Amino acid sequence: MVTKLQNMLKLKCNLEDENQELKDKVTNVIDELAITREEHKLAMTMSEKKMEDLQASHKQEIDELLETTTAQREKEVGLLQESLQSKMNEIGKLHKQLTELEREKQTEVARVRLEYDAKLLKLQKEITRAQQQSSKTANRGSDIFRQKLSNVKAEADQQISSLKRTISDLQRRLDAQTGGTYGPKRKF
Repeated sequence: MVTKLQNMLKLKCNLEDENQELKDKVTNVIDELAITREEHKLAMTMSEKKMEDLQASHKQEIDELLETTTAQREKEVGLLQESLQSKMNEIGKLHKQLTELEREKQTEVARVRLEYDAKLLKLQKEITRAQQQSSKTANRGSDIFRQKLSNVKAEADQQISSLKRTISDLQRRLDAQTGGTYGPKRKF
C-alpha cells in the first residue's frame, strides 16, 4: 500500500509537472500569439501605409500626366486654331484676288465689245458711204468703186471675224477662270 501510495504520489507529481509544463507551453503559445498579433498588426499598419503612399504617388502621377496632357492638348488646339485662322485669311485673300480678276476680265470683255461695236459701226458707215459714192459715180469707173467696195467689205469682214475670235477667246478665258458662273454667252 505504501508502494501504491508512493506510486500515486509519484503519478500525482508527474501529473503536476506535466500540468505545469503544459501551462508553461500554453503561456508561451499565448505570448507567441500576442507577439505574432503585434507583428501582424505592425505588418498591416506598414502595408496600409505603403498602400496609402502608393495611392498618393499614383494620384500624383495621374495628376501630373493629366496636367501635361491638358497642356499639350491646349497647345495643339492653339496651333490648330492659328493654322485655321491663317488658312481662312489666305482663302479670303484668294477670294478677293479672284473677285478682282473677274472684274478685270469683265471690264476687258466690255472694252473689246465696245471696240467691236465701234469698228462695226465705222465699217458699216464706210460701206454705206462707199455704196452711195458708187451709185453716184456709177457711170464713171464703176468697176474701180466696186473693187474698192469689195476690198472695204473684205477688210470689214476680216476685222469682224478677228474681233469675234478675240471676244470668244476672252469669254472662254473668263469662263474658265470663273468656272462658268455667269449667264448665257452672248453670240456675235
